[in-house]
Amino acid sequence: MDQKYYFVEEYEQHVAQLVKHHDLDEAMSLAVGGHYEVMGQNLLKVALHAGLQDGMSVLDFGCGSGRLSTQMAKSVKLKAYLGIDLVQELLDYADSKTPATFKFKKNLGLSIPTKDKTFDMVFCFSVFTHLVQVHSYIYMEEFFRTLKPGGKLVFSFLEMTDLRHKRAFEQAVQNVKSDQKKPITAFLERPEIAAWASLLDARVVEFIDSGPLHIGQTVAILEKRKA
Repeated sequence: MDQKYYFVEEYEQHVAQLVKHHDLDEAMSLAVGGHYEVMGQNLLKVALHAGLQDGMSVLDFGCGSGRLSTQMAKSVKLKAYLGIDLVQELLDYADSKTPATFKFKKNLGLSIPTKDKTFDMVFCFSVFTHLVQVHSYIYMEEFFRTLKPGGKLVFSFLEMTDLRHKRAFEQAVQNVKSDQKKPITAFLERPEIAAWASLLDARVVEFIDSGPLHIGQTVAILEKRKA
């Protein structure tokens, strides 16, 4: 699929504006929502809770400027790490903060350039929050194709039924009304996720929406069924 999707242009413009108006470290933090160090640590806690451990092969989809990969490099001895994102500036920054064994790749399409059954875990934080549903589902198909049997997909999402996410919706409405050129804000609901998991021969392990692992978005942990 060679066409340039809406989310590519949105994020290229978003990052370009941040780099123009802020120093590099601040721009790279703001590009992934701010609080770079703390959020990276919180995401790592979620990853460890979901089963991340030494010796695993990991895909970090939408890795951004490396808030999670930076923490993984400090805490886990991975067999392999691949971070994928849309914007080269983000990938370069993430690469600069991790060891040479961590690999980063720019990818603009809806397919993922990796072999089947490659990864033990796939992480996808703050990605589906900016995609229309059909694109989220297509990426999810790709995630489960690349996961080994028994592997896990861990991703975050916003849900309209959670009143704590109301502010994100209100801000998205204002962005459109004021014609601000910012990435879209998208919502998913748990029944949709469960339905998608069923179609993809996976099961829902857990939803995390409160407690010490709460990251401001709901987290879903799905597991690919073993053959």
